[in-house]
Amino acid sequence: MRLLLTRPLEQSQSLKAKLEAAGHEVECLPLIEILPPSDGGAALKKALSEISKYQWLVFTSGNAVEAVAQYLKKLPAQLKILAIGSATSQAIGDLGWKVEGLLGSFNLSKLKGQKVLYPRSSIGLEKWVTKLQNAGAAVNVVEAYQTHPSKVSASKLHSIIKKGVDGILFFSPSAVHHFNSIISDSKVASTLLFIPFGPTTAKALEEHGLKPTFMFQELF
Repeated sequence: MRLLLTRPLEQSQSLKAKLEAAGHEVECLPLIEILPPSDGGAALKKALSEISKYQWLVFTSGNAVEAVAQYLKKLPAQLKILAIGSATSQAIGDLGWKVEGLLGSFNLSKLKGQKVLYPRSSIGLEKWVTKLQNAGAAVNVVEAYQTHPSKVSASKLHSIIKKGVDGILFFSPSAVHHFNSIISDSKVASTLLFIPFGPTTAKALEEHGLKPTFMFQELF
């Protein structure tokens, strides 16, 4: 299958190699850029320096895990971790940290009256902040990284697709939103397979009227 990989280049090379090893042809065209926090990481560093006062750490992306791991080498014994899905859980597990549960299925009432640190993107969704607060948790949201649309043009995107692409891989709602904002030919879009990495990205596709064909994991 001919695939278009839309992750930032620095996150694409090992994945590109795995996809090619599985028999796919892969082209890279980043639709988003991941940048350091707008405050240089001051808020994140401060929160992590006070990590002992939190009972929970919540992650909704691998980028947030990577950002926290730069400054936090050892977890306090009392700190438990919740993750958004299997990919984020894997990133956490790779650090030797244990995941207590997944946000979508965990009983959030267990967090009532407890302090939660939630490092996330500069454009993170408010959904989980609201859910955690409604469960009675005291949530501290800190910017762990910035997400920006890449400078790729509509003509560049169309050119690559028309040269021969069967499916497009999406790894975040941000990439989906940017794709939707620059794709101008609905006929071109209708010929493509849309392949999300996880359920949050799949939902973003659906919100733009782009039906997920199958999940990323099914490519192997």
